[in-house]
Amino acid sequence: MTNFGRILGKGGFGTVNHGYLNDTQAAVKMLTPSSVQGYKEFEAEVKLFLRVHHRNLTNLVGYCHEGTKMGLVYVRTWLMKI
Repeated sequence: MTNFGRILGKGGFGTVNHGYLNDTQAAVKMLTPSSVQGYKEFEAEVKLFLRVHHRNLTNLVGYCHEGTKMGLVYVRTWLMKI
């Protein structure tokens, strides 16, 4: 990920940042360590996006887990260069 930092919004378990995955725009949702229900919501979102697929939704393409930092990486697949 490069150019990681512009905040797009805040969700139930953390902030959503804009970045790039190779040449494709991506949204990275980072878990806030102080979130009370954060990890449970994080886990529920991963399980949901593993089951739900639609061409008009963003797709979960990866995650990061480094120490106490956890994040989900989303892209709109119709924008991806394959």
